Amino acid sequence: MKINETTLRVLLCAAACALASRQASAQTSVVNGDFETSTDGITPGSWSLLGSQPPVRISTDFHSPSHCMDLAVTNIDAAAQKSELDQNTLVAGGGAVNPGDVYVFSFWAKSISSGVSYVQQYNLQWLDSGSTIVGQLGFASIPGSIGVWTQISRTNLAAPANAVTALIQIFGATGAVGPSGYGEVLIDDVSLMVAAPPQTNQVHSSIESGSQVSWTSTNGAQDQVQQSSSPGGPWSNLGAPLAGVNGVASAFVPGRSAFYRVLETIPGGNANLVLNPGFELSGANAIRATNWNILANAGAQIVATNASTPSPFDGLRVLYMESSVPAGGGPAPNSDVRSDFLPVTAGTTYNLSFYAANPVKIGGANPQYSLFFYDTNNNPVGGPLFTSFASVGSAWTQVTNSVTPPAGAAQLTIGWIQAVGAGAGFDWVTLIDDVSLSSGAGAPGQTNVLSAASQPAIQVSWASAAGSSYQVQAATDLLDTATTWSALGGIVTGNGAANTAVDPVSATRKFYRVLQLP
Repeated sequence: MKINETTLRVLLCAAACALASRQASAQTSVVNGDFETSTDGITPGSWSLLGSQPPVRISTDFHSPSHCMDLAVTNIDAAAQKSELDQNTLVAGGGAVNPGDVYVFSFWAKSISSGVSYVQQYNLQWLDSGSTIVGQLGFASIPGSIGVWTQISRTNLAAPANAVTALIQIFGATGAVGPSGYGEVLIDDVSLMVAAPPQTNQVHSSIESGSQVSWTSTNGAQDQVQQSSSPGGPWSNLGAPLAGVNGVASAFVPGRSAFYRVLETIPGGNANLVLNPGFELSGANAIRATNWNILANAGAQIVATNASTPSPFDGLRVLYMESSVPAGGGPAPNSDVRSDFLPVTAGTTYNLSFYAANPVKIGGANPQYSLFFYDTNNNPVGGPLFTSFASVGSAWTQVTNSVTPPAGAAQLTIGWIQAVGAGAGFDWVTLIDDVSLSSGAGAPGQTNVLSAASQPAIQVSWASAAGSSYQVQAATDLLDTATTWSALGGIVTGNGAANTAVDPVSATRKFYRVLQLP
């Protein structure tokens, strides 16, 4: 088809009309919502000014661009006063509303003053062709601080069946209270618009190759995934511990390692208040174990380690404390290790238990465990308790005692000191494992090593908005018009940070995308 100048003009006109139609459908149904139009410079066009003290159009204050309406009332006698601003959008020329369409109603208000009995409210009524009310918001107060422009917005307003127009009502009024009744509010930029339809948006995402590690988990346990280049270790933790589930659990691990396993910690019959009781969870702190702290280590080596003699009582790691004096003599070593704060109840009896061994005893020393009590503000309560366990030998020995926090105590710390003499060549090694503090009798906790399976996998990640819904999709090819996208898993709810989805690698190549759902 040959397009001549006349045809081109027709096509351009049709496109412009279609664009104008689409633009008009997005415009406000309110006419002269900014009060800029006035035939006499005083009265705003398309609005009804009602009440005993009708609104006034002003230019001394406004939200935008240069005029607003001032609804001010002042009692001059015992009678109530009212200032009201109304518009029937169809009568004003704003076009009919469409039943079923969803609208957004908004306006800007600036409260100026408020006296006794004064109220300022708004309402939106849906009317049929006979001006009968077929639905409404109901009168609601106009909020906002004195002297501050505030936008009032109502969303998700569905026009009911048979509605053809909207009646907007905004007023300020006083009661019959005499001269103490007064108030004033400014109104600007009134709008009633069809809400934008919900949209599905593609969000930026990234992919990373690695392994999906799976194992059989137990509800109530704590699982720590570990990796190693050889089956005999050494093993390193991958990420933070995970809460156990009833069944198969899995975790994505970046990259590939030769061997994986899971360290499972199961609490005893009564909950153990001690965090990381077997020193299995490594940390970036000086002691290399989370939830434990070194307060002093002059002349001492204090570390959580998997290299000890005897080997750990349970699990893979122990607390290793060695205090030594050089052969030529020197000051007495000073060592002090304590737990994080543990919550307790004053007057309640708790069972304290730990396993200890002293494989090296050269010279004189007195290893002791300590208990410090604190109130809710971390202030000391009562005197600390120190108890010796110097009688422990080179083999693992369980040390137990009952503990009753004094009045005012809300938390405590468990720790150990190793008081070694200053004699030349003095050397003591103390090992600690499986620390427990619980109320009542109960079975001790345990640590298990679980086997884990792994397979190559892809992790898709994206920045999410909290509460938003997302769908990860995959396709085997990218065609201009015929790409078939399939859902990868279910809908994911955004957590406000990074959300992820994992897909095991198959022989078929895949492309991925993430959609934010309406």
